[in-house]
Amino acid sequence: MDLVLLEEDRTRNRQARLEFITTYAKWVKRTPNHIWSKQHKEMINSVLRCANKLKKEGIRVRK
Repeated sequence: MDLVLLEEDRTRNRQARLEFITTYAKWVKRTPNHIWSKQHKEMINSVLRCANKLKKEGIRVRK
C-alpha cells in the first residue's frame, strides 16, 4: 500500500477518534451521572468477562 494512502488513512482514523471523544464528552456532561456511570459499568464488566473467558481458555492477549 502506498505510504501516502496509509498516512491519509491514519489521519482520517485519528480525526474520527477525536470526533467521537468530543461527542462522547458532551454526552457525559449533559447526562445524569447514574445513567452514564451505569453504562460504563456494563462496558467494563463486559471487557472483564471477555478477558476472564480468554484466560480460562488459555488464550493470551498482547498487552
